[in-house]
Amino acid sequence: MRYVTWILVALASWAVFSGCGQQQRPGFPAQSYDEKKLIEDLETKFDLPSKIRQYYDEKPVLTQRELQIRRDEIITSRVTLINLHYNQFVADASFRRQMMDFGADIADLGVDLATAVVGSAATKSILGAISAGITGSQASMHKNFYFEKTVSAIVATMNANRKQALIPILTGQQRGVDVYPLGQALSDLDNYYFAGTFLGALNAILVEAGENEKAADDRIEEIRSVDFASSKWGDSIRVFWKPVNATHQKALLDWIAASNIAGSAIATLINSPGTNFQTARQTIVSDPPTGLGIPIPDGVSALPADLQRRVAIEQHWKPEDTGAGDQIEQWLVDNDLNGLSIELFISAADFGKKRIQMVKDLNIPIVVGND
Repeated sequence: MRYVTWILVALASWAVFSGCGQQQRPGFPAQSYDEKKLIEDLETKFDLPSKIRQYYDEKPVLTQRELQIRRDEIITSRVTLINLHYNQFVADASFRRQMMDFGADIADLGVDLATAVVGSAATKSILGAISAGITGSQASMHKNFYFEKTVSAIVATMNANRKQALIPILTGQQRGVDVYPLGQALSDLDNYYFAGTFLGALNAILVEAGENEKAADDRIEEIRSVDFASSKWGDSIRVFWKPVNATHQKALLDWIAASNIAGSAIATLINSPGTNFQTARQTIVSDPPTGLGIPIPDGVSALPADLQRRVAIEQHWKPEDTGAGDQIEQWLVDNDLNGLSIELFISAADFGKKRIQMVKDLNIPIVVGND
């Protein structure tokens, strides 16, 4: 019985510690060549350090065409080796993760079987502790494995990064050495290599997350800066209420309390774009008994605020002989919109925030009128 026990424990230990030494990787078909031997042979054949040194030693006596041929040979050799090492790295990374799962599961199973067949209570206790340790070690490995990122997700990022990093190299090879010297090519090759590392992938993920966060912050700021003075009804309610008229304020609050927007503030009634509030604004200005009979004063516009600004900028610009066009074009240049036509600036939805700023900077009056 003791012999069986130690056989099972030995099997468990082998499963954990020797799995990564297998040549055939699960999930990967066998290559038609020995990867390791091919890499060694090519490293010897290419002899990149010697070729790079020779390139610079003979540069003064070589023609531009000869230099370009040698540069491209160095680039092609380096890309080939980087690709072979990368393929091996990705396969090994995926293989090790699978073996950690498989090895720990087999080890745990072996120890559990040993615990079941032995008779000694003390031995059972020891094996139970070993089983718990293996399970705990497996959980720890999973928790810390490549910063808790799945291998497949990181590999996908690396593949995308490598393709992006390869673009300047391929583009450079189409140019002469006076435009794309070997030094620049070696720098781009280092970037290509780094793009195929876990650190490079995690860095790219962080950069993308930062860009997404900034885009979200910009959108939030744009939303917060929107002027909701968007209808004749909302503007009419504001005129009815401000400057604060205690009688009118009480009438507004009482009406809100009895409506389907009960609990809302007066400012919310005026500004909110929601359908319920749009209906409430139209209703409250109507005649009693449904509304308060709020008049719509002359000069209150039914145009949305952004449309008011578009009309104001166009009126400021036309007729074009006033010189306002030059002023607007200079503002576009100063605000990183050089080359953008005034017509597109006025009409495109993407420039709403910029239109707010232009109206303020150029003191363009908003001319409102009754609808």
